[in-house]
Amino acid sequence: MANNSDALCKYNTGRTLSITGMIIGCPFAFCLGWDLVARLGGGEGNNTLLIVGASGTVVGVVMELIGKNKIKNSVELYNANPNNSKTVSVNFGLTQNGVGLNVRF
Repeated sequence: MANNSDALCKYNTGRTLSITGMIIGCPFAFCLGWDLVARLGGGEGNNTLLIVGASGTVVGVVMELIGKNKIKNSVELYNANPNNSKTVSVNFGLTQNGVGLNVRF
């Protein structure tokens, strides 16, 4: 993607958002799960932990989804450029050494 700066910029932004979303979402999902298991086990649970865990999990998931969408858009933008298209040719026939198959891409 080095020759397409727009696609590269979107890809890098999406990758950063996706990684940040995972870094934020995982610990908060753990907190949410911890509180839910405590409640299911018969304990009282902690309302603050439940709210903070749910909020952080939602923020992390949303950031990761936005990041994945930006990565997908960057790939589509890169592939839409006709200069990036690759051709594949398959040749089968006689060569110096006999019969051969040649694939170029």
